[in-house]
Amino acid sequence: MAEKQFHQLDNEVAHFPALGFTAISSVASNTEKVKAQQTSWTPGIVVDGTEPSGIAYGANNWGRYMVFGPLVVATFRLAVGTKGSGTGVVAFTGLPFNALNQNAGFDTFGGMMVNTNGISGLNTPILSISYNNNQITPWNLNTGTRSRWVYTNFGAAYDFDATVIYLRKDE
Repeated sequence: MAEKQFHQLDNEVAHFPALGFTAISSVASNTEKVKAQQTSWTPGIVVDGTEPSGIAYGANNWGRYMVFGPLVVATFRLAVGTKGSGTGVVAFTGLPFNALNQNAGFDTFGGMMVNTNGISGLNTPILSISYNNNQITPWNLNTGTRSRWVYTNFGAAYDFDATVIYLRKDE
């Protein structure tokens, strides 16, 4: 029988054999809590690799992340009050760590959008992070093919919330 990818050995140690690490937990009042610290990061946006000219981020622009061994869980809200100018494909910047470097030639780590306002033309949006990179690439899935988001679909002001999960590159 194959070993479970995520399992708990006892009350104080959670093993993640597929990811190659063990998380030490503390037990308080019969409730397990993995020791991890929530830390902030600042999300941004680039269009064809450059921040849009004249962009103004909103007060509700924020990012938080937690690290469990090599696993990073990052959640964020990208809030823009003034779009600025730019045309081309979009990427979101500022992730706290580069993704694991596997040199596989394709995107493998990902996430999901939970809220979008002021962005048109979205069709089954997904997020990916390329190996050895700290930028998020948003995609539309259209009947088995995918296409990059383009900045012309973004309104004068926009915001969205998302979460990505990825393995970080060794320090």
